[in-house]
Amino acid sequence: MSYDTRGTGFTEAHDRPISLPTLIDDLVSVLDAFEVERCVIAGESMGGLVALHAAATHPDRIEAVITSGSPPAVDLATAAPRAAAARADYPAVVRPFVTACLNDVPDGSLQRWGEALFHGATGESAARLLEALVGHPAPLAAVTQPVLVLHGTADIVVPRAAADVLVSGLANAELVLLEGAGHAPMVTRPADVASEIESWLARRA
Repeated sequence: MSYDTRGTGFTEAHDRPISLPTLIDDLVSVLDAFEVERCVIAGESMGGLVALHAAATHPDRIEAVITSGSPPAVDLATAAPRAAAARADYPAVVRPFVTACLNDVPDGSLQRWGEALFHGATGESAARLLEALVGHPAPLAAVTQPVLVLHGTADIVVPRAAADVLVSGLANAELVLLEGAGHAPMVTRPADVASEIESWLARRA
């Protein structure tokens, strides 16, 4: 089961606030709507950061977490210029970012699809989503659930060192490096990702 984050895809933001507590509340609301009492959640990139916060604040609902290409924090120095650029000319930001995310697919076959995916958001909502995570580093010490940290060795959007920070700060984490994968292995290497998740879940059973 998956859903569109507030301000992306079919989930509109309008003038409602986008904040970390709101994003966590949205996640829990989806679980409530589908009557899911407890589950394993997965998040890619910044979604993994939100997932870790949700695990820390709702340990009764989150059994385990899977992150993929996720940073341990979003700093203002990085977020501010990116947010400003998104507001000024979102299409000009999307194209190179998608190229960077899909650098492990050099033939460009997924480029158009990736751009269409990001254009499910507006420049304003994309900026607000990024800004919502500034000042909210992953609460690593508060996450006691098992965490699978997936990271592509060819990720140029979030460096490999980010995965090391997550694993070193979490009480019960396992790092799996996906050789040659970029920032979006759930898209570019779905079979590999599924295999690693299934193996991890089996080891925990």
